[in-house]
Amino acid sequence: MLIRGSLRVCALTLVVAVIGALLLHRPAPPGILLISIDSRRHDHLGVSGYVRNTTPNLDALARRGVLFRQAISASSWTLPAHVTLLTALPPESHGVVRPADALAPAAVSLAEVLHDAGSAMCAPASTTSTPAMRGDRHGWVGGLGAGGPWWRVASELCRWRSSLRPAILTPGGGPEGCERVVCQRQIRQGRAMARIPYPDLATLHPRARAALEALQPRLNIFRILTHAERNFRPLIELGGTILGRQELPGRERELAILLVAALSQARYEWIQHVPIARAVGVRDDEIGALEALRFDDPVFGVSERAILTFTREVVERTRPSDEALAALRAHYPDRQVVELTIAIGFYMMMARVMEVTGIEIDPAAGEDLLRGLERGARVD
Repeated sequence: MLIRGSLRVCALTLVVAVIGALLLHRPAPPGILLISIDSRRHDHLGVSGYVRNTTPNLDALARRGVLFRQAISASSWTLPAHVTLLTALPPESHGVVRPADALAPAAVSLAEVLHDAGSAMCAPASTTSTPAMRGDRHGWVGGLGAGGPWWRVASELCRWRSSLRPAILTPGGGPEGCERVVCQRQIRQGRAMARIPYPDLATLHPRARAALEALQPRLNIFRILTHAERNFRPLIELGGTILGRQELPGRERELAILLVAALSQARYEWIQHVPIARAVGVRDDEIGALEALRFDDPVFGVSERAILTFTREVVERTRPSDEALAALRAHYPDRQVVELTIAIGFYMMMARVMEVTGIEIDPAAGEDLLRGLERGARVD
């Protein structure tokens, strides 16, 4: 990105100060404030070691908050990167790569979610590069992409001071709750965002169609797998036997599956298996440790750490170390070791199918998924 002159840097810093003053004098609790400074190199910030004191306010904010040192943009320029920031979709999915592009009809923005929850959304900007996100359609009541110098941005913020309200994501709160709202809205609107389109049910082989129709809920992972008609039923049967017929205890199985999902960055797989893991006794503190990839967290016992170490090495190295295998065999019979290896391999494969095809996230099916797999496997 380009480096702008010191005048623009000072202006943007002043805008930050104005915004801070507005929020400090509000009697109500503060809302959510996103400050995006385009064309600013991170190595020219004081917090990154830059010797000139050009960003004292941002440096102070970084010292008081959380600083991400390895943040990677989805694009090399403003428009698609900001749309990704507000939709959690890569540019190839949200479709906005040029100023004239419109946001994909299926895309749901964070502003829409917050607006629907009762927040007044305003985004004054000193750029005109965000037309795809303007208007009521995407949750903004006013101000986005207004264009103009920094003082016009500050004026717009002052005009909206009385409208800024705390943003409520969901009753449960948190990013997972927000993601649930977005995916439920996408499904409710019947919109598809997959990178590969789903097969037409009418054109499927009768046996594949019967197996799919027997699956309730009919998740997007099942729909996309019907592209491989001859593999579909065997895959469903294998998934059903892993989840319902192995001697490996369900708790240990789900610990391994969640770790596979976390290591593979497969959010779909993670969301589907969190409620299943809870149903078989995995605690929330253990789920949190897995999501943060804290394999040696004291919340896990010795046998559980053996499961996690083995799973991690299989995912990352294919062949686990002799020490990892021996530690696992000290707690579990060889039959369960092999069953665990099959489960790891199966969910590694599923994670890659999910990420390659880019299927949209379904609401977690929980134990309904287990019953659905059993029905699908019984179809003749």
